[in-house]
Amino acid sequence: MIRITLLYRRTPDSHFDFEYYIDSHISLSKRLLADCGLLSIEVEKCNRNMDGNESDLFCMSHINFESEDSFLRALTIHGDELKADFAKYTNIEPEIYICSVF
Repeated sequence: MIRITLLYRRTPDSHFDFEYYIDSHISLSKRLLADCGLLSIEVEKCNRNMDGNESDLFCMSHINFESEDSFLRALTIHGDELKADFAKYTNIEPEIYICSVF
């Protein structure tokens, strides 16, 4: 299994519409990626750090695929459509990590 993790960091000029992200973008992602080896999507809304201060992240998302090949195929087929939807919920370029899960 491969896990794609997206981190959306706060900056002074950033915004993140969490409601749109959950209600529309994640639904779109699940629909488009269902036939591309998608196993699951998990979303974490980051509230605060352990010291009680506001988190430096708005959100972390974890997208699990059967394999890296299935993820790359999904990007080839649906990447442009998913990327075009980003502007509807944020102005943040997410940090993206590809990880093996054991």
